[in-house]
Amino acid sequence: MARLDDVAEDSGFSRATVSRVINEEHLVKAETVKKIKASMEKLGYKPNLMARALSSGKKNAIAVLLPDVTALYYSNLLRGITDVSQEVYYHTIVKSILKTDLAEDLVDSKMVDGFIIRHSSSIEKIDLLIKKLERNSIPVIFIGRPFNNSKSPSIIVDNVGGARKMAHYFAGNNYERILFITGRKDNIDSNDRKYGFKMGLSEQGFDLKNLVEAEGDFSKEKAYQIAKDYLVNKEFDAVFAANDNSAMGVLHYLNENNIKVPEEVSVAGFDDAFFAEYLWPPLTTVRQPMYEIGRVAMNNILMMINKDTSATNEVILPTELIIRKSCKYKSS
Repeated sequence: MARLDDVAEDSGFSRATVSRVINEEHLVKAETVKKIKASMEKLGYKPNLMARALSSGKKNAIAVLLPDVTALYYSNLLRGITDVSQEVYYHTIVKSILKTDLAEDLVDSKMVDGFIIRHSSSIEKIDLLIKKLERNSIPVIFIGRPFNNSKSPSIIVDNVGGARKMAHYFAGNNYERILFITGRKDNIDSNDRKYGFKMGLSEQGFDLKNLVEAEGDFSKEKAYQIAKDYLVNKEFDAVFAANDNSAMGVLHYLNENNIKVPEEVSVAGFDDAFFAEYLWPPLTTVRQPMYEIGRVAMNNILMMINKDTSATNEVILPTELIIRKSCKYKSS
């Protein structure tokens, strides 16, 4: 088994420098870090995480709280987080944000160095958890806008800009009557997308009286029922759903009832979920950079843990309009 001294000899650096790299101290040059990590990988050296934690006071673990730990929607997000965490020998503990008692146990038992929290709406128990983290001086970073205008660091997707791009695309297609399926009223992402979509339509001179909103819950089942209620008389020539799951429910209803997409009704979503390009027809949508969100969140929480003053308090990542066959272009 390779030892720290072996890494020092192979890389040509002192034992102290190798130790600083292992402990993620930020006074080491990037090129030096690269060479030492190459030697560690070459020799198969694995740091003694328990000894490292004891010497540094760190647990080498991050808690990741998600609204739904089973959702495939978060697979790329988690991949981004774990790709970074594995590079620095950190563990990730994934928990449901709804099980706040389990998250509080992690705080009370001092099992983690920081929290990454993905949220979409404010819940009283989560607010209490955040206050507990603050009292214990445990770093936390949000994926999404922080609760209650908090100044906590965050990684934000440009939901407003993405929905605005979709609105410009819809207006350019000269759709005359549009159905917009939102998420729940208290959902932050949905409200941002609603704001951006309406703003984008207005910018293009679309009469918002011809935009009808229906409240969904980001599920395909609820969107299917909304489509059944609103699309049976073919009063709309386009539907924008605030997420791809809802758009899938709309497509299921239209396909089952032989309403042609996009010839009779165009359909678009938001997220570019893993299944979007495999629906029929393939779904026009707004792509979120989920993998990059995970990487940035993990990198930033590590900088916060290490008290790196270069950590950015707010990062806004761009979205991309993805045009597929579910939308019909209408020439003027």
